[in-house]
Amino acid sequence: MDTATFLVELTRRIDIGFDYEVVAARSGKHFLPGIGYTRREDFTQLRGRVSYDWLMGKETSIRKVSPLQFSGYIVLRNEDGSVESAHLAYDTDLQWKSGADVWIDFEMDYEDLLEDEDFPEDTVIPAGSYTNFKTEGGFDTPDGNLFRADFDWAFGSFFHGWRFDVGVEPTWNVSRHLEMSSEYEVNVVRFPDRHQGFNAHVVRLRTRAALNTQVSLNAFVQYNSASDRFSTNIRFRYNFREGNDLWLVYNENLNTYTDYDEIPRQLLTRGRTVLLKYTNTFDL
Repeated sequence: MDTATFLVELTRRIDIGFDYEVVAARSGKHFLPGIGYTRREDFTQLRGRVSYDWLMGKETSIRKVSPLQFSGYIVLRNEDGSVESAHLAYDTDLQWKSGADVWIDFEMDYEDLLEDEDFPEDTVIPAGSYTNFKTEGGFDTPDGNLFRADFDWAFGSFFHGWRFDVGVEPTWNVSRHLEMSSEYEVNVVRFPDRHQGFNAHVVRLRTRAALNTQVSLNAFVQYNSASDRFSTNIRFRYNFREGNDLWLVYNENLNTYTDYDEIPRQLLTRGRTVLLKYTNTFDL
């Protein structure tokens, strides 16, 4: 078991009515994922979700109401069975026939830190057990609009401090060949008792262009002030026919902060990758 991982899931998925999900997972301390990565090591997790959705009648502009949505999980350390993390959430959602959507969540998080955690601007969270409470919500305009925008916010306690997040994501379909979107998010974190805190800004720009059903280009650019990092991803795709694609991908990560007096000095480029991939589907 120390070299293995497993997951068992029981799910009922339905758009209207009663649906649920129950998951049990375990990963041993010597498990190696091979391809990809895992966020935790040597743990056992129990996770669940239950909800009930109502479909409204023809006489109202509201399509669906989801007032009862509960979810949660608990993560245990295999070594001693102690709780590493836990999460409980209640969510309510209201969806209009136009495609607009409004939602609000109430969440509780528990974290048991065995080591200090470093945050930007010399902010440190000491090791210990923390229980955080948060409320968050958002409003999404109809997806069918040529110009639309999504708004979200969150506020709550954060490791004996507080945190406030707000974000906006406008999208514009310029034509049937071009879609442009952007996103701005700001996180304000303060720890009054420790006289520490920081602001983190994230800016994202996306462009999706398609000449026709065969030729397309996607570009994604992101700046994160917390990590002083600028990231770029550009993907070109040519579809010869169904099941046969040629991909050209360019990735680059840049450091936006360099201290020339620092030894060793950070390089401007954190990494650059160019990938060429061809997929072919055989009909046997």
